[in-house]
Amino acid sequence: MIIYLITIALTTFLAWLYENVMKKQKKIVFAIMVMIPAIVSGLRGVGTDYHLYNERFELMQNGTFNIAELNLLYVVMQLFTRIGFSYQFFIFLTSVATVLTAFYIIIQYEREINLKFGVLSYMLTFYQMSFNIYRQVLGSELFILALLFLLKKKNKKAFWIIFFLAAFVHTSIIPFALIYFIIPLTQQRKLARKRFTVYILLSILVAVLPLMSELLIKVARRLPHYAFYLSNFEYSDIGVGVFRYIILAVLPAMLIYRCKNSEDDVLVLNEVKTFSFLSVVGTILWMMSYISTTYLYRLGYISLIVMPIIHGYMIKRMKRDKIYFAVSLAIIAALLFFWWYDFIVLNSGDTYPYHFFWQDAAEFV
Repeated sequence: MIIYLITIALTTFLAWLYENVMKKQKKIVFAIMVMIPAIVSGLRGVGTDYHLYNERFELMQNGTFNIAELNLLYVVMQLFTRIGFSYQFFIFLTSVATVLTAFYIIIQYEREINLKFGVLSYMLTFYQMSFNIYRQVLGSELFILALLFLLKKKNKKAFWIIFFLAAFVHTSIIPFALIYFIIPLTQQRKLARKRFTVYILLSILVAVLPLMSELLIKVARRLPHYAFYLSNFEYSDIGVGVFRYIILAVLPAMLIYRCKNSEDDVLVLNEVKTFSFLSVVGTILWMMSYISTTYLYRLGYISLIVMPIIHGYMIKRMKRDKIYFAVSLAIIAALLFFWWYDFIVLNSGDTYPYHFFWQDAAEFV
């Protein structure tokens, strides 16, 4: 546990330092801020995906792994086996790409958010998760990077290039191309009822999925690659986890949508509103964890990954509004509690206790 606490604390400190150094020094601080968590992640020997893809890497080396999907990371893995690079080097480069993408997105909003809290939010939610589902976390980050180019830089071409790259990393990103066509729905105050209708219809769809099991099985037969995700639906008991994204995503979204354009820069507020829409959609999709025994609920993470920006935005406004202050305190408490509960108590993704990859090898000597 101590190595995670040190990594989180050092990275957050460097985010604070980044905010307070001269412009010429920012690149150096940013590089260190990326490399510390990337090295810890890259030298790991923990995480369910770590072991799963290690087995596949070895099968590729033996020429016995049949690639069932066109995937960028599989292409890179296969290239590495031919060149003679190790699986750990592949993990290290993936870790660098994951942390770099996340922090690059966050610093694009350094003037609009509390940067150090945005970094802390990422470290407490998605950093350790990337040890477990690193393909999806990287793909999700690339999706948000594409959205950043669309919203902030008004570059439609860059959006589609990066979006297809994200989908090439993880195909679950593909349905989220819809966001390109509904940007006004996510931002305009006059469309609030339509947004709410989307939330209601999506919630109903998620709730009734177990009742549609026969139809989903028929669909699964036509899409065998996704058959595992389209079966095994059943209702389960709701636990304390149901409050997680209500506090971390839904409450902040409600407050952000009540902001008036005159209170903030209009363009920035609209971008944050789009992120808030995604976070609510992600919360609803994540609720599939209560109606399915598969990993279909992970779809929610694709859009929940915007939370560090939203949290940084909330903390930046905290001093101006008593309601923002109360919700911000709830966010801080929820981040700390669910990090401890998920990764330490439940050991989600088999990432705790941390050990280096050579410790695994030593066990077999």
